[in-house]
Amino acid sequence: MFLLEYNVFLFYLSVAYLSGANLPGYLSGVNLSGVNLTGVNLSGKNLSGANLSGAKLSGTDLLGTALSGTALSGADLKGANLTGADLKGAYLRGANLRGANLSRVRALRTNFDGATLTGACIQDWNINSETNLENVICDYVYLRQDQQERRPHDLNRNFEPGEFTKLFQKALETVDLVFLDGIDWKAFLLSLKELQNEYGQENVDVQGIEKRPGGTFVVRIDVPPEVNKAEIESKAKQSYETQLKIIEAEHRAELRSLEAHYQDKIIKLHEKQGSDMMEIAKLLASRPYYISKKQRGLLGVLYI
Repeated sequence: MFLLEYNVFLFYLSVAYLSGANLPGYLSGVNLSGVNLTGVNLSGKNLSGANLSGAKLSGTDLLGTALSGTALSGADLKGANLTGADLKGAYLRGANLRGANLSRVRALRTNFDGATLTGACIQDWNINSETNLENVICDYVYLRQDQQERRPHDLNRNFEPGEFTKLFQKALETVDLVFLDGIDWKAFLLSLKELQNEYGQENVDVQGIEKRPGGTFVVRIDVPPEVNKAEIESKAKQSYETQLKIIEAEHRAELRSLEAHYQDKIIKLHEKQGSDMMEIAKLLASRPYYISKKQRGLLGVLYI
């Protein structure tokens, strides 16, 4: 009886107009293909493995929603809020994500083939080498919320066909190292050399350096697509800090050596000056000194 009622419920969802409805939290595997969910609050709900192909989700709140393995091909997600949503393994082929908020989405192995991403915000989205960005339709995106950090920067220019895919697929093969309080280039080059020794010089190299306000530097390095980027980032920062401490210790040792050297020179100079004064005194003492009658008379007066 329960199974029959559940199937009737799924059938109802598959054909109904649910704009503004309040759905249950657990909808894993449900068939919502073609359903109008405009304005429905799906925030935090579990839609893993559900069928939302062709569904109308324009402006829908999907904040933190579980959508792993969900079919969303051809879905209208224009302006939807997908912040922090789990899209791992989701199928979004041909989906309309124009102006959608994809900040911090987990999009590992997600298929965006042919999806429209124009005007979407992709701040801190998490994609990997298995994320499919082929044939993505995109004129521009934002790297920060509230339409900040537009790419391309030039407001009068849009991405050329395929440019978005090339740009962000390439980004999958890089690691950004952020130095908030400036950078010691000697320490960085030594840490980079360590990475190259471990992963191969041909696999690890500097792609670009960006100087940001407040003395912050971002160094982007190329890495093999199959490596653990979090591991490389951690090793790079640890190696940099270690090299920084070694360099600082060397500088302190050099300073102490320099101070000792100058102290020694000062002591020797004083000793030399003292020795010179003794030589002068000896020289004066060895010379005969004649006193005139007038001087003797004066000395006689002084001794009285």
